[in-house]
Amino acid sequence: MTDTSKEAVESLIYDLKFEGWDYTSEVVRDLLSERDTLQASLTASEDNCQEYARDVKFALSEVRDYAAEVNALRAQLQAARDEALEEAAVVISDYRAFTKYNQDPLTNEIRENADGVKVKPLVWEYHPAGEMASDSVGKSYIVDTRGKRTTFLRWPQGFAPEINSLDDAKAAAQADYERRIKSVLED
Repeated sequence: MTDTSKEAVESLIYDLKFEGWDYTSEVVRDLLSERDTLQASLTASEDNCQEYARDVKFALSEVRDYAAEVNALRAQLQAARDEALEEAAVVISDYRAFTKYNQDPLTNEIRENADGVKVKPLVWEYHPAGEMASDSVGKSYIVDTRGKRTTFLRWPQGFAPEINSLDDAKAAAQADYERRIKSVLED
């Protein structure tokens, strides 16, 4: 009981005694019983609230875990999409380079006119980025093998083709080198 309620009970008891009532002890017992009932009800309510709070905290924890899983799956999905798009871009680029090279009239004419002429293979050497080959006229091919994808750092003229490996790079460089050499030969 609070001080105010104690004072109220004491005042009631005093008033009842002063007026000569014999029910004072019964009234006090009823008031104390009601107080105990209300305190028990309050304690039970507090216990229920604490239980509900624990349940809510647990549910929020589960929601956070599911949200983290969903975000991780979204990130994996985006990474897979990005990788697939990258691979598709490489395939498309390779296809375009292949069809352009094979449909190029100059390339076809050079092939027809230079049949039987042998060109020395390029000699590949170490380069800090990967490997390098130089031709006899001062042009060079530099292949970068440091990253995820193998790429050309230097290509003598025009645009370097998209490649997937060091062997592809060497083959593309050799084909370009032979094409350039054979293009300057006379019949």
